[in-house]
Parts: sequence; structure tokens; C-alpha cells
Amino acid sequence: MQAEDPAGYVISIARHGLDEPILTVASPAFPSPFVDRGLAAGLLAGAGVGCLGPCVARVGPSAVIPGLASYWGWLPLFLLVVGGSLWFPETRRFGIGLAVTGTLIGITISVIFS
Repeated sequence: MQAEDPAGYVISIARHGLDEPILTVASPAFPSPFVDRGLAAGLLAGAGVGCLGPCVARVGPSAVIPGLASYWGWLPLFLLVVGGSLWFPETRRFGIGLAVTGTLIGITISVIFS
């Protein structure tokens, strides 16, 4: 015997052979979250890295060696971090967000100021 509650719960009772009846209550299906947290975190982190990466790459090395500074110096480290986060399934959503916004913003800033 099976019944459904108005709130979405499924209630069933079953008897297998001579055993006591078994009551089962299943909760309603939870809706999927509106925003994927890993992707949102990656998008925000990519925006920060895209803005700060070229600036730090230009200002940081110029204090030590004046001819070494370039707006493109952030790109190898950025690609290494993105590749590492895309490699593992647990961080893949974060890596996608990081790659998208970091690349768009970072390359745009590097092209404008170079």
C-alpha cells in the first residue's frame, strides 16, 4: 500500500512474508540550487585574478629588476592554477569559472595597458 502526502512525502507500508510490516517514508525531491556554488566562487575568483594579476605582474618584479616587469607575467601561473583545478573533478566547476572570467578580464587588461 502506498500514499502520497499533500506536501510531497511518499508513505508506503509493505509486508514481506510473515515478517512485521515495514513503514517507509520518503521525503519530496529537493529542488536543485539556483546558483552552483563552485561555479560562482570560480567566477568571483577569476574576476579578482583577472584584475589584480596583470597589475601585480607589472608592479611586483619592477621593484627588484626594472626591465623584468610585464603585464603578461601573470599568465603562466594563472594557467597552472586553472589547469590544476580543471584536472580534479571536485574542483572542475571552480576551474571553469576561474578560467572564463580570469581570462576575459586579465587578457583585456593586459592588452589595454601593454
